[in-house]
Amino acid sequence: MTWKLYAFTSGGAVIFAAVAAIVAPTPRTQSAPVATPQAIDSSGAVVDLGAQAERLRAKLAEVSTYRQPSRDAFRFGAASRRVVESAPPAVTELPPAVITPSRPPYALAGMATTMVDGVAQRTAILSSLQGVSLVKEGDLLDAGYRVTSIADDAVTLESTSDGSTSTLRLPSN
Repeated sequence: MTWKLYAFTSGGAVIFAAVAAIVAPTPRTQSAPVATPQAIDSSGAVVDLGAQAERLRAKLAEVSTYRQPSRDAFRFGAASRRVVESAPPAVTELPPAVITPSRPPYALAGMATTMVDGVAQRTAILSSLQGVSLVKEGDLLDAGYRVTSIADDAVTLESTSDGSTSTLRLPSN
C-alpha cells in the first residue's frame, strides 16, 4: 500500500465513524435510583453520616477561648532560678607562650659553584610549591625570607618579619 492510499482509507474510516455516531439513535435507559452512601463502623453497624456531620459542625462551632501555653518555644525569657554567688576562680599566671618560628616553605635541592674573577660564588637551588629558585647571598625570597649565607651543604634564611633564622641542609643520601 502506498502512503496516499493508506491516508485516504484511514481518513475515510474516521469520517464514517463520526457520521455513524451522529446519525445513530441513542438508546434510552431507565436510570436506577441513586443509593445514599452509608458508613459502617468497626462493630459492623450502619452509621448515619448526616448525624455525624451535624455533630462535627456543632463541635466546630463552639468557640474555645485561647489559653496561654505554659511553655513558649519562641520566647526565651530568663528562667526564675536562684542565683548562687560563687567566689571567682583563682587566677593563676601561665608561663609565657613559646612561639616557635614557622619553617620556611623551601627545601634545599642543590648547590652550584661558579668562579667569578678567581672567587668562588655559590648559588643555592631552592624548591617550593611555586617552583625552583636559584638564589645567592643577599637575595630576597617571595615568602618573606632573605638569604644570609650559603655554605657547601647548607643555606641560612632570615625571616624579614621577625628576624628568626632557619637553616636548610641538603638531604643526606
